Amino acid sequence: MSLKFFFLFAVVALFTIVGCNKNGSLAPNKTLQTGVDVYVVGYRYASNGHYVATLWKNGKPTRLADSLSNSIAYKIVVNGTNTYISGYTSDAKGIQIEQCWINGVTSSIHTGGTDIAVKGNDIFTVGQYNLGSGIWVPVYWKNGQLQILADLTGQGGAGNANAIAVDGNNVYVAGYYTLGNAAFWKNGLAVPIDTDPAGSEISTIYLQGNDIYLLGFLGLKVAYWKNGIATKLANTSTVADSVRSSVHGIAVSGQDLYIAGSVTSTDRRYDLENYDAAVYWKNGVITRLTTGLHGEANDITIQGNDIYVAGEDQPNNFYGGTATYWKNGAPVPLEKGIAYGIVVVPR
Repeated sequence: MSLKFFFLFAVVALFTIVGCNKNGSLAPNKTLQTGVDVYVVGYRYASNGHYVATLWKNGKPTRLADSLSNSIAYKIVVNGTNTYISGYTSDAKGIQIEQCWINGVTSSIHTGGTDIAVKGNDIFTVGQYNLGSGIWVPVYWKNGQLQILADLTGQGGAGNANAIAVDGNNVYVAGYYTLGNAAFWKNGLAVPIDTDPAGSEISTIYLQGNDIYLLGFLGLKVAYWKNGIATKLANTSTVADSVRSSVHGIAVSGQDLYIAGSVTSTDRRYDLENYDAAVYWKNGVITRLTTGLHGEANDITIQGNDIYVAGEDQPNNFYGGTATYWKNGAPVPLEKGIAYGIVVVPR
């Protein structure tokens, strides 16, 4: 797995009816959606405390696994009437197993992980692979076939692949190798990009025309790369100074660059591994999405003039937040859990 990484834009009214069922969990959300289908993936909390990988289509949940062990859905691709989801399940010992679901059914051929891409009949996923010597190396799978990624010296090395994108015959993968060096691969070969001696990592890839955008952290700040050249976001930090930031999703619309993430400040009272507020940046200007105790934004997409963000909203209790997506800053709660990926498709 990877290391994971606010202004009102023009609030659009969402008419949301949220109820509770008899056991106190959120009832399926009823939200007015006109002209689009909203797909969100993540997990919900089961009554036994386990995570259950879930797909929500327009608020209606589909369970991808049972609650006997933990499972998480990270990313989704929608291609016509077909859905492709990457994530993890767990075995009896709690060890994570990469998983891929096609139309809600576990694939016996394809391996999952932290990200997924689909090109024609080919399915690509990314993650780590244990060579058996205790070294976990960055890899991707094409139709279940393992591809080990080399470092800049042409040799294999420890690391992780976090993100994948496919354009034509080119396969782009990003992550890190060898103790925190950001890595970007094209067709299995490492491509030089800006890095930092203090450490760096890439969590997301986004393709727009001829441009390749990468997102992650560089040194002590969150950053994005455009065609290999890094730009650090102002007033961000990856360490606990005045503000600590993490970024997870990126989208481009016209000349506008959108980034989704989380921020926390040093006066918080709880574990620093959890973040205070879900946010997004538009061209470097921050918009806060949550105002409670805890929130995180994990993915972002643009459809027409609308901004959709997926994550978690936790206004009161420190544990047990609600999987949520925001449309133009207005929250749409789903179920108790966390949302990691979102895709919005015109009908």
